[in-house]
Amino acid sequence: MVNTLLFLFLINILNLTDSTPDENYHPEIMIFASESTTPDVRLQHKQLGEIRSANNGVLIRPLSSPTWMPAENAQPVSNADSVRTIENGFAVIQIGSQSVLRIKPNSLITIHGMRGDDGPVTRIRLEKGEMMLQATLNDDLVELSTPSAIVTGNNLSYIVEVHEDGSSVFTGLSGTTNITALNSGEMLQLMRRNKVAIDHRAQLFTIQQISNRELNRYLLGYDQFETEQ
Repeated sequence: MVNTLLFLFLINILNLTDSTPDENYHPEIMIFASESTTPDVRLQHKQLGEIRSANNGVLIRPLSSPTWMPAENAQPVSNADSVRTIENGFAVIQIGSQSVLRIKPNSLITIHGMRGDDGPVTRIRLEKGEMMLQATLNDDLVELSTPSAIVTGNNLSYIVEVHEDGSSVFTGLSGTTNITALNSGEMLQLMRRNKVAIDHRAQLFTIQQISNRELNRYLLGYDQFETEQ
């Protein structure tokens, strides 16, 4: 009961003091980095997925609403919805039939349905925090962006972190794809055990290869996501 009251109190504070997730963050006018994907009004109300698990403080806000609301298990996620985890909160969102997002505490994402040259594209924007993406071949192409980089591809999985200064770190778990720095246009390959960092100016890359032990340590941080309720 105490935890529920505290959670509702935090929601009220967020809605009173934070009508948008970030003062300069406006998903309704967000510029999309990929020229081959554009917003499609036909997808405006399309359900893109659902919240498979919401634990310890997960909020959702449709594009048309100024208010954050507690997210629930099995709740639909529609085009341009924002999902936010507060301290100690974590969420699992299923996109399409099999692709999965696992979102850590203190994170903020927005999900858009787009129309690409070769068909529908699910565009995920991680504005802050950390998440794991598993994108399968059976679903629409997934395009993930941060303030400094963009990654497009299916049949792969990786962890992405966005730091307070806007820099990003991608850690490859399976599959291979390219990361593009938003400002410089420089590209670098992401594959299993590669840890790729992009600076806050969205220009420069650094890369290192991590050990299997370190990779397993990253994965352990996501093991509890669908066990706690």
